[in-house]
Amino acid sequence: MIRYLIPLLFISGICWASSHLERFAPVASPESYPRGVEISSRYTVLVKSASDSTPWDEAKHRTTTYRLWPDYLDPETLPAKHAETAVHVAQVDANVRVRVRVEIIDGPEIKTLRLKPSRLTELNETKTATARRVEFEVEPYRYTRSVLVEINAPEQDTDALQDGLMFFLNPPSAKPEGNVLELPSGIIDASSPHMDDLNRILITEDSPYDALYIPSNTLVDGRVEVRKPGFKVMGRGMIVGSRWPFVKAVPNWRDRYPEWISPSGKWVRPLLAYDHPDDAPEDQSSMFEGVLVAHPYHFCVGWAYWNENLKTFGWRFSSDGIHGVHKRGSFMRVNDDATYINSGSVEDCVYWHLVNGAILQLGWGLSRDNNRPAHAKRLDVLRGEWDNLPNPGQDRLGSPADAPTPTPRYASHNRGVIVGTFRGGQAFTVRNKHFEDIRVDAQVNRLIYLGSRTELVSYEDFRLKDIWFATDPAYTTEVVNVLRGGRTVNNIIFENVVVGDRRIKSLDDLEPLSAKNLGDIRFR
Repeated sequence: MIRYLIPLLFISGICWASSHLERFAPVASPESYPRGVEISSRYTVLVKSASDSTPWDEAKHRTTTYRLWPDYLDPETLPAKHAETAVHVAQVDANVRVRVRVEIIDGPEIKTLRLKPSRLTELNETKTATARRVEFEVEPYRYTRSVLVEINAPEQDTDALQDGLMFFLNPPSAKPEGNVLELPSGIIDASSPHMDDLNRILITEDSPYDALYIPSNTLVDGRVEVRKPGFKVMGRGMIVGSRWPFVKAVPNWRDRYPEWISPSGKWVRPLLAYDHPDDAPEDQSSMFEGVLVAHPYHFCVGWAYWNENLKTFGWRFSSDGIHGVHKRGSFMRVNDDATYINSGSVEDCVYWHLVNGAILQLGWGLSRDNNRPAHAKRLDVLRGEWDNLPNPGQDRLGSPADAPTPTPRYASHNRGVIVGTFRGGQAFTVRNKHFEDIRVDAQVNRLIYLGSRTELVSYEDFRLKDIWFATDPAYTTEVVNVLRGGRTVNNIIFENVVVGDRRIKSLDDLEPLSAKNLGDIRFR
């Protein structure tokens, strides 16, 4: 068996010169955790170096496991099937191969088991399991490795997986350089001197600090908002936003956020936000790294230039994942667009999607040609729980009787893996987008959607290479593959795009397909 031995490796400013393995201690005062977060009572997770042959010792090898769950449901968009959905999360930092033991301490025994992503071949090569325990090994990498322990999954991927376990193997964490504000361990809430009266840690332009470090045993009950150019937020702690009621519970929420979250009237408020002035030059040194963000009021993370090793969890409608120019080594389990791919890069990221939105979203508005290069590569889709219904929340869950029903034609247009959704797109063209080495370990709803509500947007110079779908999508009458351009869909290359064991070789292999104004479409 090959071990991961590197004498010297520099990653994100971290020097790996010797073996390192750090487990996570629990954040103190569990009784004070925000809603939607608690210590897991279902799983115990133990981790040690794969080269360690000594017996397992819970006191020595245990890393803290948390349970995250949606203690709210949006009756317009989230079906009742997700009412009992929870995700359990365990992490370690290491630059060595690790062996992981997951023990079930409460709940049903293991009847079915899958370890994802399939990209990590060492998972199944080393897997052993009993009715209440599974073990496996994971190789370290320059970015976080994300592993789904999928126990007793439903037969249909569109159904909700209850109590899934996510394990994260991070690169070692280090404080950034400069004058760093390091938060203390425990709960950072309204009683903390670091939090203002809007329940946020606000870094203004004149802050004396260059960076914020959130240790692994720290939980921020609120928001972090950065306004200082070049600022960095790093660490392995959590930022949790469940203290705020969901936006749709606020009257006229589409017109303005309430004063107690946005006195300036700004509409999008991520839990971890870089508030970049619109008229300022692009800040290429801002960075968010490592932290876990859960239960956003709106988006999870935006808009730092660099985004690495982040973990995001959002069940609310419009709980977008991570937005910024470069997204690397991050995990998104959200209920709207996980990442924009209108420019920049998305690399080594992992996704588990809910019923709303896209994994790779090209954009919502288009007022000029978008010629900016964008690259997405080495991505893994663990699950896609899109319902493929005209109204995914059709069971209503107590929503008002006069709540509008979406037009079936557009109801699912923003859902899928690679999606161009231009709600306000005019007669302009999107170009230079490249997708490579994407593995979809689930049955999703479609292979591709390049279109727009306005029917005016065109697409040119796209390349889809080495993309694998585990099985045929679960098409419906309203949800099909789409290649529809206002003027053209041109110079689109499908190279080694495989569905199951079948390579896509022609437009016929994309059926069911809605097509309009097709130009040069090539298959290799």
